[in-house]
Amino acid sequence: MPNSLFNQRLRALQVHRHGLAFALCLLLGVLGINLDRTLQRASFNNTAETMQAQLSVITSKTSEAVKSIAKPPRQAHDYLTDIYSVIPTEHLTDIYLINDDGTVYSEQKGNQHQQYLMTNDDTDYAAEPILVNSEDFWRYHFLLAERHSTQLWQSPFTDRLWLLTIPVSDSATNISNLIAIELNPFAFNAVQQGVVSAFQFARQPSQSLTDKPALKKPPLTYALTDRLTIYGRWHFPVYALSLPIAGLLVLLLIYLISRLLSLLLKQQRPGIFTDILCEELNIMLFETDALSIVQWVKGQLPEEVTSLQLQVGQSIKESLSSHPRYLTYWQHSLSGEKLTYEIDDGQHCLRVHQWPLLNSHQLVVGLGVMIQDISEQRSLEFQLQHQQFHDQLTGLPNRQLFMEQLTHELHRTKRRQESSAVIAVEISGIGHINKQFGHKISDSLLKLVSQNLAATLRSEDRMCRFSNDEFLVSFNDYQHTEELQLVAERLIKHASADYQIDGYTLNLNANIGIATFPRDALDAGSLISNAITAMRHARQTGRNTLDYFSADNARLAHEKWQLEQDITKALNAHDFTLHFQPIFDLKSNRCIAAEALIRWPGTDLRPDQFIPLAEETGLIHTIGIWVLEAAIRQFFEWKQAGGAIDYISINLSVIQLKDKNFFDNLDAILSRFPIETGQVVLEITESVMMNSDASTVKKLNGLRERGFSLAIDDFGTGFSSLNYLKHLPINYLKVDRSFIKGVPNNPHDTVICEAIIQMSLAMELTIIAEGVEMPHQMNWLASKGVLCAQGYFYAHPVSAKDFQPYIGI
Repeated sequence: MPNSLFNQRLRALQVHRHGLAFALCLLLGVLGINLDRTLQRASFNNTAETMQAQLSVITSKTSEAVKSIAKPPRQAHDYLTDIYSVIPTEHLTDIYLINDDGTVYSEQKGNQHQQYLMTNDDTDYAAEPILVNSEDFWRYHFLLAERHSTQLWQSPFTDRLWLLTIPVSDSATNISNLIAIELNPFAFNAVQQGVVSAFQFARQPSQSLTDKPALKKPPLTYALTDRLTIYGRWHFPVYALSLPIAGLLVLLLIYLISRLLSLLLKQQRPGIFTDILCEELNIMLFETDALSIVQWVKGQLPEEVTSLQLQVGQSIKESLSSHPRYLTYWQHSLSGEKLTYEIDDGQHCLRVHQWPLLNSHQLVVGLGVMIQDISEQRSLEFQLQHQQFHDQLTGLPNRQLFMEQLTHELHRTKRRQESSAVIAVEISGIGHINKQFGHKISDSLLKLVSQNLAATLRSEDRMCRFSNDEFLVSFNDYQHTEELQLVAERLIKHASADYQIDGYTLNLNANIGIATFPRDALDAGSLISNAITAMRHARQTGRNTLDYFSADNARLAHEKWQLEQDITKALNAHDFTLHFQPIFDLKSNRCIAAEALIRWPGTDLRPDQFIPLAEETGLIHTIGIWVLEAAIRQFFEWKQAGGAIDYISINLSVIQLKDKNFFDNLDAILSRFPIETGQVVLEITESVMMNSDASTVKKLNGLRERGFSLAIDDFGTGFSSLNYLKHLPINYLKVDRSFIKGVPNNPHDTVICEAIIQMSLAMELTIIAEGVEMPHQMNWLASKGVLCAQGYFYAHPVSAKDFQPYIGI
């Protein structure tokens, strides 16, 4: 087989094999030695700490035992026996009593083979002992020992024994003695664990274990210092040898593989290795000569790719005669170029790598080619790209792709001096259906809606799902605005159709806003924003409505946004305050309650101007909790000061009841300001109550169960329904000022007020008349049985300080 790039790459595995082996083994050996030294050093340090701790305990116990003896024993045997009883047997080798006359007595219990011999009379303190090496023993331990301190010595005869010397004095005989306790260091736990096999102590000048300084000793005497230095025997270097051996095994494996590849190359055929490579990677390998005749082939492409089902001896030029562009690529490679390109026939995508084959004179003698089927890879990439730029539920482009497409279309429209428009479509009712029937029904409904909307458009129009229930449509190349009108009407008609899903008949509504290019905006972002602004303005005018973008609508939208920002800043800066309007008893003309009213100092905005926006944006939750806390706190302070007030009335938005933390926040406020819940009246407007669902009614019942009183505010201004009055836990009915204003002169207002009063009395509801401004209004209400009233006739809303005179503070 001719020389090829494939062959060259296989031979490259054998390059620098010996240098690599030497470097790897050296590196692993150094790492192993460092690892061994680190581990053994840690073991030695742990052993030193353990032995030091145990030795300190032995020394302390022995010293305390000697001090505890009230009177020195009269006999050496008794003296040694008492000391022997307080020392652990495993640490003790022997105990000696050394007299100042050079005699030495041994207990002979620690080591039965010691070299010292006792006298014939072991109990005679004055008897002469028979000693071996007694002179050396006496000279090393009695003369050199500190007479007033306890010391720990290393034995001068062997490194494997310790001696603890304790001076004692017999007051009866006036004889000075020295107790020497011989310890076995190998009985300590650290040595028993086998961590250290050989050790010795640093030989330094002796140091006393008591507070008194040690006396100077001759240079041949070595005392044990207070800090041990342990020298351990070096263990077998496990890691220093195992790591290089493992590296050599890896290198040997690499060598065998490269050797196998070399043998395959020498046989001038890829063999089984190439077959496996082609099968696993789904590729086809072949080589041609300089005339494009196939010399050998390995692997096979899908049967559908008929033009590249090659055989040995076949001409590539003939196979690709119908593809002149690919033949040009072949010609370039025969000139010495390496090329990579793709062939896509609509069903399969092939990636082609081709390179020139050179002989020993660096002349092109053929081509090496590798073709890989990447159809599955391209399909997966397409799916990922589609998921990135399309809505998963409807399959429509998402806002990112729509923005890119709209930007390109606006550039084209500008060059051609044409017109474009963006139509924003809002589907009303999806959220309600989701709550009633669940996500499955609402998702199926959204799919049908998107299909219906797409069916009304032209093939060149583009649509995207902008948000949960909002869609955008780009409409280009129109001549008159009437065309936009017709498209918008068709979209509304198809969106508001009846849908049959799982046996349910569902109906939706749509609102549409339109913005045009270049009149309303000059870029894609502004065009979309203006279309959405027009759509939201259409929503405020009703259902299934259409509106075009205008500067006035944009100004109103901006003012609305600015007001939202100002409300947020006012909340953070605590700019809001409360005023209180007195509520009077018509019989006694006494102020019995107060209605808390929010005010925004420094602005001319009334509550009915910023509260609806707060409800729409969700800021009402923060505002509502603040109003509840401020009003209840003020009522609590009035009651503490002795104010004659029965209850506090606070306005409550039904949207606040949808907050899952509402009851927890209310309970927290009452825990800080303990008042009776019956002294709090919560007011809810009638128009909001008409649109309340079952969950709202349930929460109102929950408030009644907690003891709160409920009132319907502005009664008569909404779509009044007597049916909901009998199902709601209402205590008070506040008649709107628009009806009170006309009594008793206006017959229509008089009739309506009389009907409301009679109905309330029959239902045992307390009536509060709002907006009483004239004496004749008050007299008429009192004559009809109304008990309470409020309005400018009595007092305007005032601050908490100015309200105090009304309740006697």
